[in-house]
Amino acid sequence: MDALSTKEVAERLSVHPNTIALWEEKIGIQPQIDSRGRKKFPPETVGVLEQIKALRAEDAGYQTIRRRLCVDDGPHIPAPVATQPDSDRPAVPHSPSMSHPSPELMKMLEIMEAKDRHIAQLQEQLRDVASIAAQFQERSTNLASEIHRQKDEIKLLMAPAEPISEPSRAWSWPWAKR
Repeated sequence: MDALSTKEVAERLSVHPNTIALWEEKIGIQPQIDSRGRKKFPPETVGVLEQIKALRAEDAGYQTIRRRLCVDDGPHIPAPVATQPDSDRPAVPHSPSMSHPSPELMKMLEIMEAKDRHIAQLQEQLRDVASIAAQFQERSTNLASEIHRQKDEIKLLMAPAEPISEPSRAWSWPWAKR
């Protein structure tokens, strides 16, 4: 298989081309750049992108994906292939290989992982707060109904009583004519 364009890779993986660009940025995928400045993805890079898609389907974060793709024997992210630029185009710079990440990069990854853990804790706390808020909302609704019922009961109790009529002194049989 020849190297594929961003659009071809996106169609093959059933994702939007912007997703491929996002993965390039977040994971550090380095596509080849042809002589016309277009990105091309060789088969091994397409394989890595398939792995990334599978990991994202499992809700893996970008730091986790980078860790899983960069194991002890070096990165599984293919290194960029140098290209010969056209005489009128400047060479496209490529980032250095990640086979030996610098201590600064490792520190940044640790900080990012700590921030991800903190965000996960905050999200859990937010879910707890939302649950408590829902309970308070339900209780508030129940109390409002109870207050309304009690107000109606008080109105009935406070209403003036209708006077009781005294029986007539002139008693007669109901069927008798008057």
